[in-house]
Amino acid sequence: MVGKRSISSKDQNPTNMKRTRFHTAASRLGLPDCDLTSYAEFVDHGRQITEAVSIPVIGDADDGFGNAMNLKRTVRGYIRAGYAGIMLDDQVSVKPCGRGHEKLVASREESVMRIKAAVDARKESGSDIVIVGR
Repeated sequence: MVGKRSISSKDQNPTNMKRTRFHTAASRLGLPDCDLTSYAEFVDHGRQITEAVSIPVIGDADDGFGNAMNLKRTVRGYIRAGYAGIMLDDQVSVKPCGRGHEKLVASREESVMRIKAAVDARKESGSDIVIVGR
């Protein structure tokens, strides 16, 4: 089910919207952002949102759900779900639960690998999905 926030955002005439791990965990599981949501839930939730709105949706992909091969799979899944953009974290794979904890940043090499894998997947798919590193 698409959360009320997604539909209410549509009614306020925004130019785009963002789907985050927090929003997916809260609206689908009723739980805090504790790394409990899966790749499949992110893709399915995004598909439901992109089908319900007519504006571009940018989806948070955290670390891409693993190594370079997993990240390429994530990008392809986000493309199929209808996302206009994908956000990739610079944090390590396992994050502390909730907000306000120390952020553990991935190495420069790891971050570069994530962006390269995402760009490769975009090229292989013939997509114009926007890749955002944060």
